[in-house]
Amino acid sequence: LSVVWADTDGDLRPDDCDQCDGPEFDLDGNGWSDCAQIDHEDETCTFNVADGTQIQPALDFALDGFIVELEPGSYTTLPGGLDIPGHAITLRGGIDELGQPASSIDGVDDRAIVLENNLNSVAFEHLVISGRHDNNGGGAYIYRSDPSFSNCRFVNCYTEGTSTWDGGGAVFVFSQSPSHRPSFDNCVFSDNSAHKGGAIG
Repeated sequence: LSVVWADTDGDLRPDDCDQCDGPEFDLDGNGWSDCAQIDHEDETCTFNVADGTQIQPALDFALDGFIVELEPGSYTTLPGGLDIPGHAITLRGGIDELGQPASSIDGVDDRAIVLENNLNSVAFEHLVISGRHDNNGGGAYIYRSDPSFSNCRFVNCYTEGTSTWDGGGAVFVFSQSPSHRPSFDNCVFSDNSAHKGGAIG
């Protein structure tokens, strides 16, 4: 069974990955559309992601020091949630006139964010995160990783499992040691639920 992606502008990119109007080009060959990229003097880049398109391709192409910046708006993830690669990157949302997060990521019927064995200081900034899971980590599942969350809101995240290991409606942290310690700065947890630890388990 093959899947046919819509490609209205004929640039060989699925429409839900298009970042700009019209055909897009990647002259530097780094995988991201030149029209949605800012180059920095230290050879890192900012990849801009348009409202309503997929975030995962930008994360896949981002290298150490890169920023993936979301426009204000709403984003949904593919099944399984956002798989954060093993690089020191920043996933940054937009903010409103009051400095509140204006970019939302919804896992719909799954987790929104997954980090596993990532000790490269991944940073999440200015995001509203929602999601669900049968067992643990409805918003974010963090396994042996040390991400930082700043000015983020975890809203309407939940898990449904009732076993000993189930919990963490918004965030589930596994193997919390001195080198696996997520941080949360100026974050809000609201309307999350789980068998244990509606916010963090």
